[in-house]
Amino acid sequence: MNPFIFHVFGPFAITWYGFLVVAGVSFFIFLAYRDIRRSSIATTVQFFDCATAGTFGGLIGGKLLFLLAECGHFSISSWQDVASIALGGFAILGAIVGAIIGILFMIMRFRIDVLAGLDLGAAYALVAHGVARLGCFVSGCCYGVPVAAGSCGVVYTNPASLAPLSIPLVPTQLIMAGISFIGFFLCLWIYHRRGRREGLTFCVYVLWESGSRFVVDFWRGDRVCLFHGLSVYQWLALGIMALIGLLLYTKVFADKARRRW
Repeated sequence: MNPFIFHVFGPFAITWYGFLVVAGVSFFIFLAYRDIRRSSIATTVQFFDCATAGTFGGLIGGKLLFLLAECGHFSISSWQDVASIALGGFAILGAIVGAIIGILFMIMRFRIDVLAGLDLGAAYALVAHGVARLGCFVSGCCYGVPVAAGSCGVVYTNPASLAPLSIPLVPTQLIMAGISFIGFFLCLWIYHRRGRREGLTFCVYVLWESGSRFVVDFWRGDRVCLFHGLSVYQWLALGIMALIGLLLYTKVFADKARRRW
């Protein structure tokens, strides 16, 4: 698989990775904007301002976490090195945190209902993750561990790929894409259920994405253990899941206390 669509000039090119990330984000924004509840949550201008802030926050957060976690594996000394990093490498957990920060900033600025706004985004966010991971698959980043020849592994042969060449690898990118698409339908179903609690869709989205990253990371070939056999991303996923779990527990406890009184 050739990760490049076409070259612009020098080391700069349009890649399938970048194209599919943009396609995923565009698809997410389109679906969220067309949602029947969107107009009651935010005006068109407010929605696109929130979407823009979330997109830039996600892109910055995802790339920053990737560079911080993998800084020991890169030496940036030329434009070719910068282009190589831009070709692939994106931490989805960092993107989630960055996008939430960007969206929350705009939500508070416009005085939009926080939980309603987060639920709307969470209902469609996983479709963007799934499409973007197809870009990871083409570029060869986020590759899996080697498997036996003749198995269901994928073999990269293009020298521009970021994955090891001529070795069958677990297709972790496709596994994560499939999990994201399943989670998308789950979150969408929860969001449109009658009588659902506000904030539940958002919590399910974050728990689903963090949990899947924690599990699939055991089969990642680019995984670097931090301590106790877990990677940076796995510890971050555990921290995010613990935070969401605490918020859910606090909410349930508070509701029970109100009912007693």
